[in-house]
Amino acid sequence: MIFLRTVVIALLLVISVLLGPAHAQTAATSDERDPAATPDSSQPTPVRYWQTSIDGGEVVVVRGYTRRGNRHVVLLPDGRMAERRDQDLQPTDRPFRPWSARKVAKRLEAKFPKMQVDVTSRYVFVGNTSETFRRVTQRVLTTMLPGIRKFTRKWKLPARSPEFPLVVLMFRTRMEFDQYRRMPANILAYYDAWTNYIVLYEETRMFGTNPEIAVGQTISTIAHEGAHQILHNIGVQQRLSRWPMWIAEGLAEYLAPTKLGRKLSWKGAGLVNDLRMLELEFYVKAKAFDSPPGEMIAHTVQGAQLTSTGYATAWALTHYLANKEKAAFRAILRELTQLGPWQRLGTPNSEGLIEAQLTSFRQHVPTPLKKLEADLITYLDELPYTDPFASAPHYVALITLQRDKETGWKANIFHTEMQARRWSAQFIRQLDDDIQRHVEIVQVPNRPAAHQLIRQYARSRK
Repeated sequence: MIFLRTVVIALLLVISVLLGPAHAQTAATSDERDPAATPDSSQPTPVRYWQTSIDGGEVVVVRGYTRRGNRHVVLLPDGRMAERRDQDLQPTDRPFRPWSARKVAKRLEAKFPKMQVDVTSRYVFVGNTSETFRRVTQRVLTTMLPGIRKFTRKWKLPARSPEFPLVVLMFRTRMEFDQYRRMPANILAYYDAWTNYIVLYEETRMFGTNPEIAVGQTISTIAHEGAHQILHNIGVQQRLSRWPMWIAEGLAEYLAPTKLGRKLSWKGAGLVNDLRMLELEFYVKAKAFDSPPGEMIAHTVQGAQLTSTGYATAWALTHYLANKEKAAFRAILRELTQLGPWQRLGTPNSEGLIEAQLTSFRQHVPTPLKKLEADLITYLDELPYTDPFASAPHYVALITLQRDKETGWKANIFHTEMQARRWSAQFIRQLDDDIQRHVEIVQVPNRPAAHQLIRQYARSRK
């Protein structure tokens, strides 16, 4: 229980629920491709070509990719994957020819007759969203591809041009998104390594309460999933391989910073990700959670899954390594490019941690974790960033505390009233029963006004 001893000042900006993770951790997307059902390592097979029938009975040439049990996993000419039994495949000497973007678009037009289909040199966009959303999505993704190719050249990573058209399915509503494939409520978009599609939707619950945050979250998520799709299609990450979550998601965040304001766009690989810096601002720098030094990095690196803060920490660690530990960063990436389908560095223990991931990390980064975490926090302190929502309305939770003659207070800043009230209730539940408390939630026009209100409140409590 909390005993009132000193004045408590907190400026923790709680946005974890609002900012992430709004994207799925890349995985296959049906029960038959459930990762739990896949082998722990790929079964390499010589490249072979067969004929088989696909949608509507059309016979096409497919290329072998790997095996799972007694089934072949093959690549279809439109970039999707499929499973086939031996009896469903007929050997052929005909060449495997990936389809053009226009041919893929024609098939998707037939499958989604009420949706608009746009074709670029590398992408096929299929959607029924607003014109503005469609234009922004196309601008972000088409500018990312050459930018990420430049990133791979800088780091001397094996990379190639995409072999298949990159497909993006854009639904206007959550209901349509779930009709295509139901996802957890917090997921706005995902990249499916099996179909090779990005799937996303436009309208989110946040549009009704804070449109500026909703737009920022959506554009950031589009770029994040775009990074996953590009990395899988240029050969940096082999499809169906299982990279450690911290680098798979941290690298996608590193490659996906976006610029808000009038011209929503991609900022460029490796630039500061304002959304993640906003989330890390007090969590990392002020150590909002009292954990032993080094534990934050250890848990992030070993995690089989990531929390919202885990995404932000993964981005921060990736950004730090890319700028301060360049040789280690390159070695980590080059090692992971060798992982084949379903291969990974280890398996999770009962706590959901993969110890082999930390062992591999320490081989490349031998710095003691306690020092590494301190260096990381110092590094973040020096990174400039722009609060992407500084001009949006904010809510300040003010809690006055008193027991006998002893007084104190606590204050927090939030982007929604719901979050302010939820945090206030959680804080009050920790108090001893004999502590009197008064809660006030105040709406202010922007973040500077929120800080000004807290300063005024602090002076009035003296």
